Amino acid sequence: MMGVMAPFNTTRNMDAAPLTPGQKFKLFFKSATDPWPFLLAGVVSKLRPASNSPPEWGQGWGPYAQRFGSAYSGLLHR
Repeated sequence: MMGVMAPFNTTRNMDAAPLTPGQKFKLFFKSATDPWPFLLAGVVSKLRPASNSPPEWGQGWGPYAQRFGSAYSGLLHR
């Protein structure tokens, strides 16, 4: 994300050793508590009502929460 979000789950080392279960848990926790996806999802979900995307969700706090959840889950699955 334009050099802002840290790529915790990637490496350029082709000979990287496999992670231990403890290292995997630390990586998961670090990724799950990273503040950037929350902030980015908030910005994206705030911009979508301006274009009324998707239109069936409408306007207001309820649709904002739906857009935030959609944006946040989309960021987690990339």
